Amino acid sequence: GIRRCAGGSYLLLPRFCLLDLFLDRLAPCRRGIGQQLHDQPVGQAQVDRLDGARQDRLVALEPGKLGEADTALLDLVEGSFETIGALIDACKLRAALIETLTVAREVNRYLDEQAPWFQIKEDRAAAARTVYVALRAIDSLKILTNPFLPFSSQALHEMLGYEGSIF
Repeated sequence: GIRRCAGGSYLLLPRFCLLDLFLDRLAPCRRGIGQQLHDQPVGQAQVDRLDGARQDRLVALEPGKLGEADTALLDLVEGSFETIGALIDACKLRAALIETLTVAREVNRYLDEQAPWFQIKEDRAAAARTVYVALRAIDSLKILTNPFLPFSSQALHEMLGYEGSIF
C-alpha cells in the first residue's frame, strides 16, 4: 500500500496499482487480492503472502523537479483552502462543496493528462513525480472534503498511512 514517511514523502509498491490499495481497504470482506485482480478464488494464506510481499517491496517516491502542470495543480489545491474556508465561514456550504468538487475534478484531470500508468513504461521518474503530486493533492482533498464527508475523509486519512483522527 501507500505509507507516509516522516519527511512528507510517500512509499508505494511498484508492482501494484493504487486501485489495489483502495479495493483492499474498501472491500467489505477480505476475499483476497487474487480474486479482485484475476477473478480466481484465493485462500487466506495466499492473501497473507501477497500482503507480506507488498510490504517487502516498498520503494520511495522521489518527486524530483516539479514541472509546470505539477506546480499549477499544487498551487490550485493550496489556494483552495482559503477560498473554501471563507465560504464555510460565511455558511455558504453549497458553494464550498461545489468549489471542493471543482478542485477534485482538477486533480482527476491532472491524473488523466499525465497518465502515470503509461508514463511508468517510458519514464519512471515522471510517473513517480505524477503519483507524488497526485498524492499530495489527495492528501489536501481529504481535509477539504472533511466537513462534507467526514467518514470518507477519515478513511482516506488512514489509507494514506496516517494514524489517529484527521482532526
